[in-house]
Amino acid sequence: METILKMFEIDFISVFTSVLTIILGAKACTSVFEWFCEKFGIEFRHMRKKKEEHDLLRKTSENLKRLEKKHEADLSGFQKIQEESMEKLNVQIETLRNANRELLADKINQKYKNYISLGGIPADELDEFTSLHRAYNSCGGNHHGDAKYRYVIEHLPVIPDETKLPQKQSE
Repeated sequence: METILKMFEIDFISVFTSVLTIILGAKACTSVFEWFCEKFGIEFRHMRKKKEEHDLLRKTSENLKRLEKKHEADLSGFQKIQEESMEKLNVQIETLRNANRELLADKINQKYKNYISLGGIPADELDEFTSLHRAYNSCGGNHHGDAKYRYVIEHLPVIPDETKLPQKQSE
């Protein structure tokens, strides 16, 4: 019990203050010693290791910056190539679209002339002719194909499937 009572007699504030003063004094002495060694060029193993780590970190940072710049340059070059490819692809698509529109216009014109000569449109070709006209319009077809389609639909009769169509005369 006496031991416990003696512990209560200890001034813990003084002990804490003393320990803190010793730690701060040791830190100050270490700082003064490092400053002194740095001024006179004295180098210890831990100081050399710290300097090497600092240099390594600096070099790594520089290499990362160079790598980032190279990556950005590569990326912009890739994007430029991709844009050029997309432009070429768009030109090719537009060319194919125009060619397809011309082929569809020719097909509509052929069917138009055939239906005029037959005096009507066969029932089994009505849906096909309408689909052909829709495809022509979706390719950017003009009013000439529209006029021929409307003429056939509005002015020519639908010839039933069972009707025998007249044969074209061979030349």
